[in-house]
Amino acid sequence: MIKLTENAENFFILEQVAEKSAQAFFIFDVTQQHLHYVNPAFEQIWQRSRQSIYPNLHVIMDTIHPEDRVYLSEQYQRLLHHEENKSVECRIVLPDGSLKWVCFTAYLIHQHRTVRYIAGYAEDISKSKEYSYNLLKFNAKKNAVLEIISHDLAAPFNTIQGIAGLIENKLAQQDYTGVQNLLKHIKDSSKRGSDLIRDFVTQEFLESSEVVLNKSRIDIVEKIRLIIEDYKNGQKLIPKQFELTTSHDSIFIELDEMKFVQVLNNLISNAIKFTRDNGTISLHVEEKQDTILITVADNGIGIPKTSQPVLFEKFTKARRPGLRGEKSVGLGMSVIKTIVELHQGTIWFESEEDEGSQFFIEIPKIDQTQ
Repeated sequence: MIKLTENAENFFILEQVAEKSAQAFFIFDVTQQHLHYVNPAFEQIWQRSRQSIYPNLHVIMDTIHPEDRVYLSEQYQRLLHHEENKSVECRIVLPDGSLKWVCFTAYLIHQHRTVRYIAGYAEDISKSKEYSYNLLKFNAKKNAVLEIISHDLAAPFNTIQGIAGLIENKLAQQDYTGVQNLLKHIKDSSKRGSDLIRDFVTQEFLESSEVVLNKSRIDIVEKIRLIIEDYKNGQKLIPKQFELTTSHDSIFIELDEMKFVQVLNNLISNAIKFTRDNGTISLHVEEKQDTILITVADNGIGIPKTSQPVLFEKFTKARRPGLRGEKSVGLGMSVIKTIVELHQGTIWFESEEDEGSQFFIEIPKIDQTQ
């Protein structure tokens, strides 16, 4: 294998690749605390000249969104102390005030057994972020619509079953065998339809725990606001009040947003099942020093004392139908607990019968396993 040091032409070739790349390559001197090199792609991504940032790193830091600066500084220190390659996503503020998402990938370069340089590249991931945002938005809308459909259709199906049962009882004393068979067919078909809807919604959630986590840094307040807005839009079909309160307008955290949204949707779904019409379902997001605390609360019928100790167990006996007869799957709360723990988090609850329930999820803001 040819080493780069064996041929000066190799350095020329690498320089030409860097100069023509769409990624913004950089070399930062850790000892002197200044930039040695950035390629022309920097100007395209940052919409600033390269000369405007030499040699002071603080000029680059000034372009970082104020909410992301502490996070980026923490990641820089982690890179230095843990001596590991690191990819970090954050927002930059362009000269016209608009925002752009970039991903920094950095590598430690050692000289005489000490860290001398940090080299790497930054790339524009704004389109990818926009795609993920739209995907999550439509996924949240899909989950809300599925819940609306399941609740809106379950009620008439249950009504059909009840009426068919009453007529069947009325005819039991007469010789109307043919009519009774038809009524039985109506009752059985409506039950299968109701179960099918609930099974479909449940399977969507259960499958979410069967793949690995794909974590990214997101604004959890924004994501939960999307979920609540979709449920509020369906309040005519789901007669409940939905509320959201937060300690900050924006709270950033590293998690698998698809799976975590599924967790929240499942907790909200359970609250809907066990809260009477015109009841209130509220979510609160609180930012602590190192963690985020999310609370999902309702003023429903609560959880029986006998069911509380085994609520998170697989195939638990705590499962029960909703107030409208909605089907329950015992794996649901177990899957929620699994996904929360995969995020190095904890989940617990408080509940009083006929007063309601509160579920608490606390997870670290930064993935400690990286």
